[in-house]
Amino acid sequence: MALGDVDATVFENTLIEKVKAVSAGEEQGQDRIYKRYTVNINGRSEAITLALPLYAKGSDQIIASAVAEQQIEH
Repeated sequence: MALGDVDATVFENTLIEKVKAVSAGEEQGQDRIYKRYTVNINGRSEAITLALPLYAKGSDQIIASAVAEQQIEH
């Protein structure tokens, strides 16, 4: 999901506090920093990646993506 006019720092801190996201590393690109987190929601592991501006201004554009573990019920 892409979000515009968002405070990137507040968004990231809220993610960490509300869903207990655990840092899984980060990479720095030319103009973005990619931060990876893992979370456990309803017993299912998810990987979340945030693409944040290298220099947050308080009204930023961010991209958040999530990949969830597939659960198969028999």
